[in-house]
Amino acid sequence: AVVPWSYPLALAIWKLAPTLAVGNSVVLKPAEQSPFSALRLAELALEAGMPAGVFNVVTGKGSVVGNALAASPKIGIVSVTGSVSAGQSIMKAAADNITKVSLELGGKAPAIVFPDADLETAAQWIVDSRIGNNGQICNNAERVYVHKDIKKEFTDILLKKMQAVKVGDPCVDESVDMGPLVEKRALDSVTE
Repeated sequence: AVVPWSYPLALAIWKLAPTLAVGNSVVLKPAEQSPFSALRLAELALEAGMPAGVFNVVTGKGSVVGNALAASPKIGIVSVTGSVSAGQSIMKAAADNITKVSLELGGKAPAIVFPDADLETAAQWIVDSRIGNNGQICNNAERVYVHKDIKKEFTDILLKKMQAVKVGDPCVDESVDMGPLVEKRALDSVTE
């Protein structure tokens, strides 16, 4: 199970629970930016009585550790939530053993606004979606489709709400709505 940094604990549990429930063991590879919740979850599983070796965590760089796991003939299925490039890399690594691969990659969630919508509420939901986790999650509204009859009115409302978003350092100012990106590589990608 390969999970991204954006929801490290939730995604780990979503992958672990069904896998363990049907009697399989799991190797969890958390993102290199957020390994601690996975490591703590493994500690808690042992404390709760889970036999050693049933739930395992391997940390490290995804392109190294994730690919090594996917290439292992001992792995029956690889489940990845992450970027398109991560999924492509995992598929290539798993191909030699014809290992099953389940991919949830690079979402581009749309928002659709119809003429009968409460425009203030719809705009707020879209803003909240865009700034959630500082815009760094796959289920943020990436595209907004608005009916032509309300396009101007809705766009004005949405722009006003986005302009009101307070950006800054939440460690210094608790009223900040949107903070920094996860790492410099992310900033470089957005800037590019």
